[in-house]
Amino acid sequence: MNCPVCGHKDIESGAKSCPNCKSDLIAFQHIESVHSKNSGQKRMILVISLISIALIGFLGYIAYGQMKEPAAEEAMESTELTDLQNDNQALQEQVEQLREELEEANSTIELLSGEDGESVEEGEGNGEGESSTDTETTGGSANSHTVVEGETLWSIAVHYFGNGFKNTKIAEDNNLTDPDFVVVGQVLVILN
Repeated sequence: MNCPVCGHKDIESGAKSCPNCKSDLIAFQHIESVHSKNSGQKRMILVISLISIALIGFLGYIAYGQMKEPAAEEAMESTELTDLQNDNQALQEQVEQLREELEEANSTIELLSGEDGESVEEGEGNGEGESSTDTETTGGSANSHTVVEGETLWSIAVHYFGNGFKNTKIAEDNNLTDPDFVVVGQVLVILN
């Protein structure tokens, strides 16, 4: 320790007075001990502050990364949605084109049936817009039925045979691989 009054150097630690100017050093020693404790506390506060800043920065980086990922996913989902909408539009156009072709084919069939001299009569229908025609065949009669929205092979079998379990017969007569799947506008032959 140095004497704060006269500046004498190398005073022994714990000396009560300065050997040169005889100044009382006890108060100065207390101040120095408090100062050294404070500087240790200041260093500790500085270290804790630096660790806290680093931790806050790390958490901010993680939060920013998590906020950034959903935005990228949303952009990807938006692109996928646009692609799906475009595909849907193309499929709807194909369906419309196929419907037109089917109507044209049905018209041709009706014209050809009338030209061949076969007896063609309008069927009873079920009141739901269904279409059927009766045609005489060598082994009995056959009905031509155009599927309308909401119909299944089961409901068609109930209409013609009074028994829904005859749906497999209709499927076999029309070479359908899946009796649970019929398309609106599809023409089925119902053999009696």
